[in-house]
Amino acid sequence: MCILYLQRYLRTVLSYFLPRLILFLSFIDLFFHFTTIARFAELLKSSSYMIGVIVAIYSISNFAGNLISGIILDRWGRILPVKFGLFLSSVTVGSYYFVNSVMQLFILRLLHGISSSVLVPGAYAIIGDILKNKNHGSVMGITGAIIAFSAILGSLSAGLISEFISVRFVFIVDALMLLLGFCFLLIYSRNLEQYNVLAYDKESFAKSSSSLFDALKKKLIISYISIFLMSIGVGLLVGRLPLLFEDNDMYRGISFTIYAIVALFVMISPIVKKLNKINLIVFGLFSLSLSFLIIGFNTNDFIWIFIGMVIFGLGYGSLFPSVTSIVSENTDKFIRGKSYGILYACYSGGVVVGSNYPALLEYLFGNNSLNIGFEFYLAFAILLFSGLLIYRFSKTNNYV
Repeated sequence: MCILYLQRYLRTVLSYFLPRLILFLSFIDLFFHFTTIARFAELLKSSSYMIGVIVAIYSISNFAGNLISGIILDRWGRILPVKFGLFLSSVTVGSYYFVNSVMQLFILRLLHGISSSVLVPGAYAIIGDILKNKNHGSVMGITGAIIAFSAILGSLSAGLISEFISVRFVFIVDALMLLLGFCFLLIYSRNLEQYNVLAYDKESFAKSSSSLFDALKKKLIISYISIFLMSIGVGLLVGRLPLLFEDNDMYRGISFTIYAIVALFVMISPIVKKLNKINLIVFGLFSLSLSFLIIGFNTNDFIWIFIGMVIFGLGYGSLFPSVTSIVSENTDKFIRGKSYGILYACYSGGVVVGSNYPALLEYLFGNNSLNIGFEFYLAFAILLFSGLLIYRFSKTNNYV
């Protein structure tokens, strides 16, 4: 009896572990490249313009891939597309090691964005299938904390490997981790069958033939808009914080680590389990807006920037598990893949917008006509106004 109980318990643990492993590897991969890809492009003698293009093409192709992968996940099941995505991503990332030209790097970045686009929506769709009527907030909070931990570990590891070995070796480590994840999923994916995780059959293909518009319920739209706004903030920080810290790599690393650690602790706290998800989203947007106001007023004061990053982490930690919980709770398994595909496409699109809109402002108004903190003030206003609109919309529809 005890042995049977232990076996059942281990199968349950493994079933939650598999999609979380996929998310961990996906975000480790993402933050490995956040840290190293611009430097690698520079080593290949890329121009400043091409470095920007090479950084952006991953998110652009990932955005398109997310939308398509959502349909694939609902039609062909979760496991097969995720296996394919892990394997192709490991091959693509491993190929970075052999790159000798800017064009080769551009092509690989394009393929990498497409191949990895199925991983995050697929992992979240698997978790949603497993959860059914269980506490979505608690599980999504822990899952979000794993992502925050991968952000810390990915940035730190990539920096150390590139500093003490080489930038190219970062890609080998990344590829091996993705390949190990593929092998692990290949061996243990049968454990997911007991939870009725969507697999490829005639029923799933027929029922999932609906369009992306079926994943556009009112409450889901709140999640999509909120994560888009949040990721604009992430993109803004990725693009502008290095300029504020100039050549001080240590402070830049500390600032991102601060926000990730704060977000991690918020995600594993009882807050995300007990409070209304819409209230957490609104609180998250207000916190993000406040963080940008603080940073905008104190662009030359590192202490205040760190305080701003603490508040940003508080907002991120409140918002991220809430939007993923709403999608999980308000979809059935035949549109869940599409919904998470749209959600993560909004994330990718927001990062692109956030990292590039300051350059657009400079182009439109000129470098000298804008205060150095103007992009942060604008982000503050947009996030604050959006939070108020979402709260008003939610009150009107009795979501809070």
